[in-house]
Amino acid sequence: MPTIDSKFRQRTRTMRRKLRRGAMTAAGRSLQFALWRLAHRLPRPNAPHPVPRSFFGINCATNLEPAWDDTCLAWIQDLGVGSVRVDVTYDSHTEAAWRWVDQLHGAGLDVVLHLVQPAAAAANMHAKRERLDWEQFVTAILEPVRGKVSHAELGSTPNRQTWSGYSVSDFVTAHEIARPILNEYGIRAVGPNVSDYAPYFNAALLGAMRARGVVPHVHSDNLFVDRAAVPPERPDHRAVGRALSPLARLTLPRKLQHLASLSQWAGCEETWVTNFAWTIAPEGSRKPRYVSPERQADLLARYFLLAAASGLVQRVHWCQMLGHLRGLIDDGHTLRYEPPEDVFLRRHNHACPGDEAKRPAFAMLKRVVAAVSGSEFQRAERTSEDVTLHFTRDGAEQRIHWRVDGAGGVKFG
Repeated sequence: MPTIDSKFRQRTRTMRRKLRRGAMTAAGRSLQFALWRLAHRLPRPNAPHPVPRSFFGINCATNLEPAWDDTCLAWIQDLGVGSVRVDVTYDSHTEAAWRWVDQLHGAGLDVVLHLVQPAAAAANMHAKRERLDWEQFVTAILEPVRGKVSHAELGSTPNRQTWSGYSVSDFVTAHEIARPILNEYGIRAVGPNVSDYAPYFNAALLGAMRARGVVPHVHSDNLFVDRAAVPPERPDHRAVGRALSPLARLTLPRKLQHLASLSQWAGCEETWVTNFAWTIAPEGSRKPRYVSPERQADLLARYFLLAAASGLVQRVHWCQMLGHLRGLIDDGHTLRYEPPEDVFLRRHNHACPGDEAKRPAFAMLKRVVAAVSGSEFQRAERTSEDVTLHFTRDGAEQRIHWRVDGAGGVKFG
């Protein structure tokens, strides 16, 4: 009998160690119950439902040059998405962020601000000075854009402590401090921004937040289904190891079921994916985790379409519009950061290239939004080899089909 992958055992040990570090009794109790719910009371996907324009989102950072705002806004409008998420932290260029929010709001786009606390501050939330700094930051950022921002995502990747600095208790404290400010400004709270598929962290964090009365309005996750080019319709062996993968069947729709179930259990109103992507291979690299630009476009379409068909998530945001390895548009900025700034925090765009830098994923997202936005999902037909989704709009049926092996790409008809 095959053994569970050593990588999975290592991840499990790491998870237990992180939860012990700063975990609370309420979080531990909630974890056991929530995981039972995951296994026994999953919401059913694929019932008929509308797919609004706001379902489709993009992450796009602020621009240091005011002249870039118009170009980026024109690209976003060309894509047809309804939501834009913008990262802001302590040392961000706040004037540029406010200017960018004004532009987006004026164009009728729904704006989500992602407020990121530096890791050193997040790890020191027991100090009065750090708590006060966080409160002042949230107030200073949100006050000038009151009425122009619908949601604020608080904190980033608490399951990546080396990136974020958070323990469970520190993360909940950050929400406790910020929530009265958001309530005063009429802004809805989003969190906990867990990265990848790690439902034990979602359960522990949401349980702790529920125990302390700060459950977010929106349950968010950076759901990178499998960045090794495995199709989202196939089980992700990286989540539980190859031995357990056939039993767990962790495809994208299955993972969305788990996240939506946790949202219901915790009392969240909606479930969002606020960041996902596939990475294009750097020049000369042949590692299997990377994809070609064409493959990136194909996987992007399938992810958005499967999520839209599920009815289990209300919004999905692609990683970054501008970026060298993950962006819909190549900004040519090859310098790599640790932690990955495309996931944890993008302070600003590094360049504003021309239309020639658009990748196939840009045209593909535009095609998907045009085909599905404002329609109603009707039904799905799936086999081990094919997926067919049926949508209707204004009495006309839209049929979208692809082969799981990727041959022929996504076909709209």
